[in-house]
Amino acid sequence: MPIHSTDKYYSYSESFNTTSECFFPEKLEKFLLDTKYLHSEIKQYIKNHHNKESIPYYDAQNLDNNIAAFNNLILDKDYIDYTKICQQVIPDFLGDDRFMRLLLTPPLYSEDEFKILEDYAEELRERFDTFVIIGIGGAILNPTSIIEFGQYFNYTNTNSRTKKNIKIHYCDYLDSFAIKILSKKIDPCNTAFIVISRSGNTSEVIILTNYWCNFLLDCGIKDYGKHFTFISSTKQSFINKIASKMSNTRYFFYPHDMGGRFSTFTIVGILPGLIAGLDMRLFCIGGAQVFNDTFEYNCISNYGSIDIGTKDVIKSVLSIFSRYKDGCNTHITISYLRYLSRMLMWQSQVFAESLGKEGEGIIHLHGIGPHEQHSQLPIFLDGPRNMLFTVVKFKDQLLKDITHNEQNFDYNLSGSSIRFGFCDKDLQNASTLCANLTIKALYDAGIDVRIIEISHLSMATLGALMMRSILETVFLGITIGINPYIQPSIEDLRTSIFNAIF
Repeated sequence: MPIHSTDKYYSYSESFNTTSECFFPEKLEKFLLDTKYLHSEIKQYIKNHHNKESIPYYDAQNLDNNIAAFNNLILDKDYIDYTKICQQVIPDFLGDDRFMRLLLTPPLYSEDEFKILEDYAEELRERFDTFVIIGIGGAILNPTSIIEFGQYFNYTNTNSRTKKNIKIHYCDYLDSFAIKILSKKIDPCNTAFIVISRSGNTSEVIILTNYWCNFLLDCGIKDYGKHFTFISSTKQSFINKIASKMSNTRYFFYPHDMGGRFSTFTIVGILPGLIAGLDMRLFCIGGAQVFNDTFEYNCISNYGSIDIGTKDVIKSVLSIFSRYKDGCNTHITISYLRYLSRMLMWQSQVFAESLGKEGEGIIHLHGIGPHEQHSQLPIFLDGPRNMLFTVVKFKDQLLKDITHNEQNFDYNLSGSSIRFGFCDKDLQNASTLCANLTIKALYDAGIDVRIIEISHLSMATLGALMMRSILETVFLGITIGINPYIQPSIEDLRTSIFNAIF
C-alpha cells in the first residue's frame, strides 16, 4: 500500500510494485530515541553552562591570537564539546556527536546571533554589487542550491535595507579559460570574494584564493583585504596564513568538524543566502520544522509554526533500506522543477560521501524533466532493475486541462503574430502532465517510484527539502551500519594533491 502524507507545502507518497519486508532496525530505533532525549537535554545543558551565545568572527590580522583565545573559550554553540555532553547525558549514545550540531544550528540560533550575520551581509551589499563565492564540494553546493532557488523566484528578504540587484558568481573550478572569462565579467572595485573551506587546506580553494588576490593587486587595488570574507577552520592552515596577511578583512570560524555537505543550516549556507538578499530566517524555519516534526517536537519561532508535516521521513528511510537489502542500490531523482538542479547536485554529493564506504552504499543519480524523457529514460525503463526513483513535481491540484482545440491555434504564419493557445500556466500544466505520465511509465515497467509533490514555493519549502535529504542520509547510514559523517577513501587523494602542489 502507498504511504501518503499531505500538507500545505509538499507531500510525499510511494508507488511501489514490489512488496518488501519493512521492519524497524534496532540501531535506527535506538538512535532516534537517544536523539529525541538528547535534544532537550543538550539545550538545557547549554542554557545552564553557557550564557553567552554569539557567532565568532575576528580581524584576520590578529587571527593567531584570536584562535588561541578561542580554543580556551566556548563562544559558539557549534563549538561545544558534544562528545563530552553526550557521554554525560547518555553514555551509550549510538550516533556521532556531529549529528548533534544539526540540533543547534541556525534554525535554533538566537535573535542576536542571526542579526550578526544579517548586519554583516547588509554591510557587504552596501559596499559591493558583485560577489564571487570560492569553494569546493559542500562549501559551494550548499550556497548555490539556496541562491539558485531563491533568486529564481526573487524570494527577497523584505527587511533588507539594501534594495539593489546583486550578481553572484561561483568559482569551484581550475579551468583557466573559464576563470579568465569570469575575470572579464566583473568590476574588481565593486566585487567581493567569499572564501569557504572547512579545513583551510583545500588545495583548490587555496589556489583560487591566491589567484584572485593577485588579480586584485594587478588591477591596482592595494587594500584588497576588504574585498575578502573567509569562513574556515580555527586550526592553523594555509587559508589562515593568507587571511592573516590581509587588512580590513573578516574571518568567520567554520562549524567545528562538520562536513561541508551537512553545513546547509550553518554560516556556510546562511551568509551567502543573506548576501543574495534572501529570507534565510524562513529557510531555516522550514528546515527546523522538518527536524522537529521528525522527532515530534514543537517548532516555536517568531514566524509562527509552519506545518510542513514530514513525519514520513523515517517511513521513507525504511522503504529505501528494505529495497537496498533486496539489491536496489541506485537512487535516481528526477525533478520537473528546473530551479532545483543545484540542490540535486548537492544531494548526489550527500549520498556519495555519506553512504559510499566499506563496500556498501547507494548511488544517487539526478536529472531534470522533461529532458530526461529524451535522454536517460530508455535505460531506466529497459535496463537493470536495481533502481529506485524519486520524482519531484508540482501537486496535481495545480494541473488543469490544457486547451489545445484547433480553434485556438492560428496557423497563419504570414501574420505579424502567431498564437498557439499556450500560456505560462499551460506550460507548467504540461510539465506536470509529463511528470505524471513518466511516473506511470516507470510503474508500469515494474519500477518503484517515490513522489514529492510541491504545492507551495517558498524558502521554507527549500529548507524543508534540504533538511529532509540530510535526515534521510544520516538515518540510512545508521540503518545500513556505516558512519555517514566521514569519507576516508577520498582523504588519501586530497592529501596527495595537496602534497604535490604545496
